[in-house]
Amino acid sequence: MAQKKHQNSAPSQAVLDASHDILMAAPIGIFASTPQGKFLYANQALADMYGYTTPQELVASVQNIAAELFADPKDGPAVISLLGAEGIVKNYECEHIRKDGSRFWASGSIRTIFTEDGSVPHYQGFVTDITERKWSEEVLRLSETQFRNAFEYSAIGMALVSPEGRCLKVNSRFSAFFGYTEDELERKTFRDLTHPDDLDSDLKFVQRMLAGEIETYQMEKRYFHKNGSIVWGVLAVSLVWDDQGAPLHFISQIEDITDRKRAEEALRESLTRYDELVANVPVGVYIVWIRANGHLEFEYVSNRWCEIHQLKREDALADVMMANNQVHPDERNAFLVRNQESFRDRIPFSWEGRFFIGDGNLRWLRMESTPIVFDNGDIRWFGVTSDITDRKQVEEILAKQKQIMVQAEELAGLGSWEWDIKNDTWLLSENWKRIHGVPDIQLTTHQLIPIAHPEDRPAIEEAFAKAVEEAKDYDIEHRIVRQDTGEVRHVHAKGIVEVNNAGNPIAVVGAVQDITERKRADEIIRAINEQLQLANTEKDKLFSIIAHDLRSPMSGLVVSAQMLAEQPDIFSEKNFGFIATELHKNAQSTFELLEDLLQWARLSQGGINCEPTPCSLNELMNMGLSTAQGLANKKKISLRLEIAPDLTVLADQPMIKAVVRNILFNAIKFTPRGGEIVIRAWQEGRNVTLAIQDNGIGMDEQVLSSVFALGGKKQRRGTEGEKGTGLGLVLCKEFIEQHGGQIWVESEVGKGTTVFFTLPVSD
Repeated sequence: MAQKKHQNSAPSQAVLDASHDILMAAPIGIFASTPQGKFLYANQALADMYGYTTPQELVASVQNIAAELFADPKDGPAVISLLGAEGIVKNYECEHIRKDGSRFWASGSIRTIFTEDGSVPHYQGFVTDITERKWSEEVLRLSETQFRNAFEYSAIGMALVSPEGRCLKVNSRFSAFFGYTEDELERKTFRDLTHPDDLDSDLKFVQRMLAGEIETYQMEKRYFHKNGSIVWGVLAVSLVWDDQGAPLHFISQIEDITDRKRAEEALRESLTRYDELVANVPVGVYIVWIRANGHLEFEYVSNRWCEIHQLKREDALADVMMANNQVHPDERNAFLVRNQESFRDRIPFSWEGRFFIGDGNLRWLRMESTPIVFDNGDIRWFGVTSDITDRKQVEEILAKQKQIMVQAEELAGLGSWEWDIKNDTWLLSENWKRIHGVPDIQLTTHQLIPIAHPEDRPAIEEAFAKAVEEAKDYDIEHRIVRQDTGEVRHVHAKGIVEVNNAGNPIAVVGAVQDITERKRADEIIRAINEQLQLANTEKDKLFSIIAHDLRSPMSGLVVSAQMLAEQPDIFSEKNFGFIATELHKNAQSTFELLEDLLQWARLSQGGINCEPTPCSLNELMNMGLSTAQGLANKKKISLRLEIAPDLTVLADQPMIKAVVRNILFNAIKFTPRGGEIVIRAWQEGRNVTLAIQDNGIGMDEQVLSSVFALGGKKQRRGTEGEKGTGLGLVLCKEFIEQHGGQIWVESEVGKGTTVFFTLPVSD
């Protein structure tokens, strides 16, 4: 019997050994423990999980499982309580602690082992490391949070639209754009909202997208607001397909460009009326036609545009391709493709790249234009060209130094963020960091505030305070100072406050958008309109002078000439001489006015070039005196020159002669018979100051304040009824400033007037 028993025990021992090997090699942690919290058994997977070399080391080292291995002190007692109440614990998830103090997430299942008398000798359990799954769940939660924030709090309108055109989901900006609530929009289709003149173009894009010909499209559209008004938006659309290849829904983004459209219309009207004035703005302005048959032609190019491209206006107008052929060969294909896309989709053109200008000088230019489409298919493009070479060079230097390449988020240049108020921590998207130029580090509110422009920080701090104290949503436009470049940018930030059950703010979530280019465009339009308004005012004053001052002498000429032509026999020799004298005076006055008007027109249109050359000041003034000597002799006024013969200045002689003539004629006009006019000059540093002084009737403060402006109180008659043109001193000021000098007047009623001006010294 003993022999037989020994023979049967061998297989049993083999089974036990095999079971032990299986448990030790299992991929999950397996253990047995006492009710007092000490391990009786552990396999290798459990030892690895907790950072121990062998199961024996784990069993020997851990004396109280609940106290030593659970990260949260509450989890150990909770597990023991469940075992006591139910006898089993299934999939209990919590954080655990390794031997080195690091933490990991694990899921445990434990059951109680009972003996026949109901006592509990030990527990058996399984432990699975779920750290990777927990990490994936957290990443997914953060991703979903960022997407939800970027959608809901976007600074542009966003909507999910069914293939049939019905709104499925919209954000607040989308609702605000149309003036409808979200529920009202869900009962409408895009056909209900679209202006009929833009519907066909939109439908064609949709059909092409559904047919798989294009993946996205963008267009400018008119819509109907709830109040009946027409609003403009830039619509960008993409299509989402399901797993079976069927269209699921459209993603539509609408940026409100109503204000921009109105500004563009105002700008177009201004350009039509004042195209010559636009030629003087800092950027190059052009108008180009793309005819329905594909033919291109320039309608207009400004002076600045010609300077930027170093082309003659007549050459550019004759051949539109002269400018296009300046594009760098490496970028010519991209430039042409962008042109074709804008022409095909009837969308604004915007491009910047390298050009070979003049004799091969490499320059960076930025070109932007907006189309107006006519019923016959012709398109008229209004555009501007800017030389951005300096900016590009700075950007290239910064890029080489810092070697930072930041991937922009796809959602219309938006950056999303979430602020945990209690812990003062910020969750910032990558694009938020790119917009603000901050490194990939954790920031607090105290560290974020200095990124804002110093002048805007009080408003931002106030908005933060209202969010915390009053649960008021955050919506503000302000400037920032990029932390990587120091560049000042404009942003629009919006956030909504989240509250707990008690109504207390706990977080603010939102989005930020860089609106610098929009701000710059608004500033350019404002500056252009101011320049046009100023020029229009000057033009009106000029026309007023022509209408008033030219009528009187011309009327005298006409009447006198008519009398001589129709009744020559009634005049005595004395009367004939008197009429001839009057005719001469009127003709002289008319000639002076026309001469000044001609010089003014040439100066305004850039037809007078200032070309200073070294010349003797004494000789130059003597020429001026000889011009005025005859007029002075008639009133018995003495002209005296007190200028050193060795003074030499840099002067455009025709211009300075005109200046001296106008000043002397004014002095003679307002000086009574027997008076005196003195011309003096002296050197001060690198300039010579000239003074033309008379002892005439002088001017009061009111007249003196307007001597260099068109029209006004300065158009007075001389001591013997002489009239002026009203342009003389205006021209003098323009001519002297072109020499880099200054001109001013000092006068006292009854004591005379002195006109001063400066010219540069010639070496």
